[in-house]
Amino acid sequence: MSKWFLVNSIFFVVVVWKVLGHYSYPKVGVHIWFGIIGAILILYNWTRHAVFKTIRNVQSRRTKIRLANISKRVVTIHR
Repeated sequence: MSKWFLVNSIFFVVVVWKVLGHYSYPKVGVHIWFGIIGAILILYNWTRHAVFKTIRNVQSRRTKIRLANISKRVVTIHR
């Protein structure tokens, strides 16, 4: 899970950097904001999927329980 979280975090930082570093930052169009929101939702879903995949594949029961407790909190936000 941590490698996917790290990859998603780096991707998110790059997206934000590109938007904030653009010459027209103060007047960003609506389509750019929709793109940023879409990227955030995709990254959220991708990270959540990685957590559930890790729960299925990990051997340690303690790790499964810890990740399941984290995912219970996240699923309420997802609904």
